[in-house]
Amino acid sequence: MTTPTTCPDILLLSRVLDHESSPQEEHEVTQHLPTCVSCSMLMTRLQRVTERGATPLAHSPSPASVAVQTPSCLSPETIISYIQRLLPASDSATAEQHLHACDACFNEVQMAFRAASFLSAPAKKAVPATLKARVAALWQPEKTIEQKISLSRIVIQLAGKGLHLIEQNLVAPFFNLQEVLVPAPTYRSEESPSRLDFKLIAGQNTLMVTAAPDGDGIALTLTLFDPQQESLAGQRVFLNQSGKVILSKKTDQQGVLRVPHLDLGIYEIACPSLAASFEVELNT
Repeated sequence: MTTPTTCPDILLLSRVLDHESSPQEEHEVTQHLPTCVSCSMLMTRLQRVTERGATPLAHSPSPASVAVQTPSCLSPETIISYIQRLLPASDSATAEQHLHACDACFNEVQMAFRAASFLSAPAKKAVPATLKARVAALWQPEKTIEQKISLSRIVIQLAGKGLHLIEQNLVAPFFNLQEVLVPAPTYRSEESPSRLDFKLIAGQNTLMVTAAPDGDGIALTLTLFDPQQESLAGQRVFLNQSGKVILSKKTDQQGVLRVPHLDLGIYEIACPSLAASFEVELNT
């Protein structure tokens, strides 16, 4: 019989509870729980949170059932970094210690983890009718216009065999766009010299964009870098057009995501890990 050398974290327990862990992980956790009072109590709390989450959307929780947050609670940014395992070891340990004592943050982490798992799942699930009705009742067309106005916008022109950056309008979190005159070695594969390379600075993160002619359209390559200029692997990127998601894909081990062909038009590129979205207009 093998047991974990240390107690499993909350995320592993949650995966086991939702049957999303590997057989080896599930076996080790199952063997560990009867020997550890702390983990057994934590698993019981997770089960209660899951049962509350299964309550129909039409029934709002009573005020007495909602945990109260305090000034010492984890920030939304810390919670997201925690569930994505991006926190330093010391900060992660501090967050774990806080979660053992705070029901409010515990519920937030559990809900955030389940939402992240749902969004990354390949299988499509039906949207509950109650949720559809709520969204329809709250929908206001003006919100779409406001959102589009607030996005950064980049216009790329396809002329002959070359590409030109003819317009840029950056808003937060993007404050800088730099055209790269000498391509980095990463992009020296089989791409045409007529491609366009530029990088967007979003806070301390960087998004490198390479555009190259592809028939009567354009091929895009995106590369994400953290503040230390290390590539960000496994980051979800969404490509939307006319309000619909046409591509949802994660960056590879080098932090690269390739879109082989895009017809001319307007696209929105969203990078949740950078908390940033921008529009690209491709025209002739």
